Amino acid sequence: LLKAGLIDKSAKQQADTADRRKKKKKKKKKKKKAAPDVDTQRREAYEAKVAAEADENRAREAARRAEHEAHERRNHLANLVRSGAERNLKPGNRRFCFVSRAQRILWTYVTDETQRKLQLGALAIVEQPGDEDEPHVLVPRATAERIRDVDAEAIRFWNEEGTE
Repeated sequence: LLKAGLIDKSAKQQADTADRRKKKKKKKKKKKKAAPDVDTQRREAYEAKVAAEADENRAREAARRAEHEAHERRNHLANLVRSGAERNLKPGNRRFCFVSRAQRILWTYVTDETQRKLQLGALAIVEQPGDEDEPHVLVPRATAERIRDVDAEAIRFWNEEGTE
């Protein structure tokens, strides 16, 4: 264009300078694009790590909460059994059988009156948590109903219908 006389020397220099600037900007953009890819990968890796730690913390907290609730249920059950147990019952000469959680047949010796109350549903046989000396106790119907709400598996024998 310079030889043809369409532009002068200063216009050519301006055009060359503009081309160089454009090339320089393209190189910078390429460098910026390459650098953010590394930064993006690092950021994504960090975010994934943080998310994994948060998931672990949530799982740990849920397990801790479940353990705490189970402990509270056991304590509540122990309090119910301890407060509602019939302690004045004398052992009799009749053998009354029931099934343990381990599916073993256990028995206790009761009087005729106590046996009748068990058959009518006025009394229930319940596991007493944490007591090795007396693992099963007799409780009245009202206490058995409250124990059923806390842990139905703790009741080893109870005629809920109350019929012989």
